[in-house]
Amino acid sequence: MLARRGLVRGAVLPVSLVMLTRSDAYVSTLTAYRYDGPAFGEAAQAGTGAWIRMFLEAVQIAVEQAATFAEELGELRSDRDQRLTRHRQARGTRDRPRADSAAARLLGLLSEAPLVTAASAERLLGISFGAANRALQDLAEASILSRKQVDRKTTGYLAREVFELLTIAERRMASTHWDTRQSVPNRPVPARPA
Repeated sequence: MLARRGLVRGAVLPVSLVMLTRSDAYVSTLTAYRYDGPAFGEAAQAGTGAWIRMFLEAVQIAVEQAATFAEELGELRSDRDQRLTRHRQARGTRDRPRADSAAARLLGLLSEAPLVTAASAERLLGISFGAANRALQDLAEASILSRKQVDRKTTGYLAREVFELLTIAERRMASTHWDTRQSVPNRPVPARPA
């Protein structure tokens, strides 16, 4: 809704997940909003106020959770950069790939595209299939990507840690305290990553 109206760009806030976790509050404020009486009466104002407060609280929590997730992705990116540097040093090549290299550009896209093939990397980066394949191989050898056979002739490369962060965030969003150490998820969620 917020994205469709142009109120947020480049981000999707998990407002619906907050409301799902707080479904009792969602239903009770929605019920209060369906008041019986005049449009400008006390019941109307109380119901509207309750709904707006609940929605704004959900937006605030969603913003906080999205910021936490973005911070975790940033930490993961830093860790991946360090792993790539160590890998390249062990190989005897320059510590960091050139900023415009396929490996460096692909590394920057893994949070947005955590599952890629050589063909999809070719399209994403606008490079040759061979260059995409070499970049994927380099990132796999640095333990940044994992190989997964997609079909007979296609290998997929997964940024498993991005999927793990998504799972952790989804689990956190199902906890009424937004922390699974304080309260277990109150609805079905994926298992915690190993």
